[in-house]
Amino acid sequence: MAAAAQAAANREAALRRRAEADQKQFEAAQQAETEGDLAAASMLYQRLSLRRPASSTTTAARKKLKAIQTVALGKLKALEGDLTQIKRPEGTPFAPVQLDSEQVTASFGKLDALLLEYAGVATVESRIQDRIRQLRGYGKYAAVLQEPPAAELWKLGQSYEQQQQTCCAVLVYEQAASLSPAPTANLARARLKELERDAAVMASVKQCRTLQLCHEKFRKAERLRKLHPDEAREHLAGILELASPDTSIHQAAREQLAMLQ
Repeated sequence: MAAAAQAAANREAALRRRAEADQKQFEAAQQAETEGDLAAASMLYQRLSLRRPASSTTTAARKKLKAIQTVALGKLKALEGDLTQIKRPEGTPFAPVQLDSEQVTASFGKLDALLLEYAGVATVESRIQDRIRQLRGYGKYAAVLQEPPAAELWKLGQSYEQQQQTCCAVLVYEQAASLSPAPTANLARARLKELERDAAVMASVKQCRTLQLCHEKFRKAERLRKLHPDEAREHLAGILELASPDTSIHQAAREQLAMLQ
């Protein structure tokens, strides 16, 4: 009997200590929330809400966490609503990009700011991040968001062609074409098809790709040569197999390989 009573007393004392610790943690979470540190507050609330057995403190923590989530997702819904209201600019019925690019860009800027506001906030950050990623993937928005980098790459490709560096232009057009459904991506894709019909151009592109690969291998070898010389030698040997002996990268790789022997 005495042993059973002692065990019961010990359990009661443990539960009381846990309740006191939970209350302190809840108060710390409230303080963090008051100070605007939602990441810390949500972490503490979530930790409390998962405690078993449930108590008034864990229930209160769960409600607090839900409230933070409700506010955040409400903001997300409002911003998404603003995004869906964006229309085609007036006076441009045949514009290749259907939506007002400035408004779309501004809306996604606000969405990114919301994601930053809730960075590290339990149960919220990942949901906002996933939804923004989904929205960016929608064709009508992707066409707008990916047009600036596609246009910049197109401009660079045109510059390379003017300088008679067609192989470089092809590589840049490939990057631009990958930014579909941006309108300029279609231009790049069409130009690529034209250039691909020229055997001389494609031969130079192949050589250019080889040199790029060799330079990448050389950079890796430089990083590895002190701690992992065997791996560095493998990269350098690969350069000697790929690059023509009259190229500077072949000569540099041969010199570095000799130093590692």
